Amino acid sequence: MKYYTLEPNTSAKQWNAGMTESEDKRIDFFKRYNMSFNQLWDIDTSIELILWYQDFEDSGLTNYGFADIHLWQGNTMSKPKVLGAPMAIHKLLSKELAATIGKFKVANHKFHDCQITKVDVQQVKQYSILQLTNDFYQHLDYPSIKFKVLAEGEVLNEYNEGQIGSLDAFFDVVESYDNVDKHVEVTSDVFAFNKRLDVFTNHEGEILFSESVIKALIDRNPKGLEIRGFNKYEIIMPK
Repeated sequence: MKYYTLEPNTSAKQWNAGMTESEDKRIDFFKRYNMSFNQLWDIDTSIELILWYQDFEDSGLTNYGFADIHLWQGNTMSKPKVLGAPMAIHKLLSKELAATIGKFKVANHKFHDCQITKVDVQQVKQYSILQLTNDFYQHLDYPSIKFKVLAEGEVLNEYNEGQIGSLDAFFDVVESYDNVDKHVEVTSDVFAFNKRLDVFTNHEGEILFSESVIKALIDRNPKGLEIRGFNKYEIIMPK
């Protein structure tokens, strides 16, 4: 099956979303946890961001203004300073794109309400922040997967289907290579899932989208969306 990633295209990246220091202080949770890993998950209030721009002059790029996808990215050179995103797996999407994605089978996730103000004209638009957890390994059908152990490109070992039969067994294998004086990865060329999903994270923290989701998004004629095919390894879903 084919899967894809979504990113803002070059034109959409001319407008990036960011959080003001005053908004950071307003949300007590951010203040207490310093926007640490995955703390966005427990936010229960709408988040206010601003859309700040770079120079379009002579760039040849399309000036979308509000696009259907934006980066949440800081800008320490601006006055006042703009803060970047917390360390969470997320996509900042228009309400329309978020609603379309929400109709599919999405792995453990939340949609956070977000209000974005475009700084040059003070226009406001509602967005959604799609956040997923990094639970890739919980969705695998371990007995169906042939694993290999790589150390900086060198194959140290291989495990046939059924030799690593569970999540616990997988992590036992991972821990058994803790003393190897190289970066070791237990991976596969083909990952089989134990349930069907249309949107999920891979083990590298990328959000992957099925072909069905992509077709539904394209039907909306989105602004600023770059779709890239994912081909690092094969993914098999149950029917």
